[in-house]
Amino acid sequence: MAISDEWVHWTRSNLKDGATVAETRVALEAQGFAAKDIKYALKKAASRKSYQQEVSARTASKGVKRHRQANVDYAALAAPKLIRSTPNGRVTTLCDDELQLFAIENFLSTQQCNTLVEAIRANAHPSKVDGYEQQSDFRSSRTCSLRVHEHPFVADINKSIANTLGLNHRWGEVTQGQWYEPGQQYKAHPDYFVPGTPEYDQFALADGQRTWTFMIYLNKPEQGGGTHFSKIDRTVMPEAGMAICWNNLLPSGEPNPSTVHAGLPVEAGSKFIITKWFRDRGTGSPFIDQ
Repeated sequence: MAISDEWVHWTRSNLKDGATVAETRVALEAQGFAAKDIKYALKKAASRKSYQQEVSARTASKGVKRHRQANVDYAALAAPKLIRSTPNGRVTTLCDDELQLFAIENFLSTQQCNTLVEAIRANAHPSKVDGYEQQSDFRSSRTCSLRVHEHPFVADINKSIANTLGLNHRWGEVTQGQWYEPGQQYKAHPDYFVPGTPEYDQFALADGQRTWTFMIYLNKPEQGGGTHFSKIDRTVMPEAGMAICWNNLLPSGEPNPSTVHAGLPVEAGSKFIITKWFRDRGTGSPFIDQ
């Protein structure tokens, strides 16, 4: 479909709020725009320097599958324990064609949620977008790392996440907590690192690409704060203790642009979540005993 002036304005606003050219390109691809229309919008909206830097990086990475680890079975990663087994019948499939997206009710207890909220309140600082040193309107929440040596109770939660997915926790990142107040949000973005960008080189070359995202809502805001997947036009509303998870990659190991999502603005109350990302590189096997 042809791109409208409204979408060009959106592109300009997204870049102004702190999104990179690469992230904005992915978000537009997820909306179904053709490459020529995305190019038109970005050239109109981005500074010449930032646009040329992104084009140069994409050109340099063409034909080089740097984002796929040669020894990783991506097809197996697309069919972990969670998909092959639905413990207690709690797993709901929200989408399984354009992306693999699932929900699990009551993943954490009320006590676990409350303990995590207290830890986030005590440790959170303004969130940053990868590659930026300051906060922007693109991501306006507060965040913190929940390291096991500082918060021992997180170890059991990490174990539950790993056991549910059937993935080795050593292939996962440190669990992150996020806190949103009214008006705060995280605009449309992918969780994977976009190949051919400085952010990919900085965060993925050594430690690997992100595979699965496992996110848990710790409370229910009074209003707003849903997680919106634009490609499938699906919004998941927070419920205390509920988890959602999705595979950021295709079975081929390529990033899946249909996973682009946004943390919609909280309209009333607060929103607390934790997120754990897994990578395609780690210690030992990517899988645990199934």
